[in-house]
Amino acid sequence: MKNFYKSKFFIITVSIALVLTFVVSALAVTGHTSFLTGIVNYTIAPFQKGAGSIGLAVNGYKSYFAAVDALKKENEDLKQELEEVKSKVYGADALIEENEFYKSFLGIKEDNPDYVLLDAGVIGREAGNYTTVFSLDKGTKGGIEKNMPIVAPNGGLMGYIADAGINWSKAYSIIDPSSSVGVYVERSMDVGVLSGDYELQNDGLCRIDYLDENADIQPGDRIVTSGLGSIYPSGMPVGYVERIEYDDNIRAKYAIVRPIADLTSPQKIMVITSFQANGD
Repeated sequence: MKNFYKSKFFIITVSIALVLTFVVSALAVTGHTSFLTGIVNYTIAPFQKGAGSIGLAVNGYKSYFAAVDALKKENEDLKQELEEVKSKVYGADALIEENEFYKSFLGIKEDNPDYVLLDAGVIGREAGNYTTVFSLDKGTKGGIEKNMPIVAPNGGLMGYIADAGINWSKAYSIIDPSSSVGVYVERSMDVGVLSGDYELQNDGLCRIDYLDENADIQPGDRIVTSGLGSIYPSGMPVGYVERIEYDDNIRAKYAIVRPIADLTSPQKIMVITSFQANGD
């Protein structure tokens, strides 16, 4: 410590301090305080400027973050508004779709005043491009019973109710191998039996068997229900003939038919709970 007081640095520092003290005192005694003030101001000016810049920078950062917060809030508000608009649009689309469904409902009723129709929602279906089995959201409590026919909004035959519980039912489509429908060719009146086929169902097709060997049936012919039996009313459109083939095993020709009804992914169907059978 003693060496420090004897060091050149200490001696020079003390000397400068004494000189500055003397100069300041002399200027003050002689009335040159303004000069002293100028020196002081000149000395501290850069520090004041720096402090001012720092203050401006701090204020600038505050403003920046405030603006960012405002933008975030505005963004969240816009997202909320967008979701509300989407909800309204989806709601409007659902109403339009439902309106179209019930318009088709009315059209079928106008064409067939003896039909008693009941709408049902499809709540489940088999995986695949085409549906062979439908699960519906209504059952016996809603007026649905076994062996009632189901129809698409365009009026095409879809199948029939195979089973029904209190609040559910299961339906087989006309392309299911267990399905069998009496039909005839609308143009020539030739009759046959339409049924599902394991090989054809993956393509959404079915076939007509038991055709007379001289039956006049051609690609493009419309097929409708004959009304034979107690499940289906007569005259319901079923589909159109795609091609005619020959079965060597039974030595008979048969027709491949594409259904009119959409069997890919229906959301709603109609059940014919009552109709006027032939002869009634």
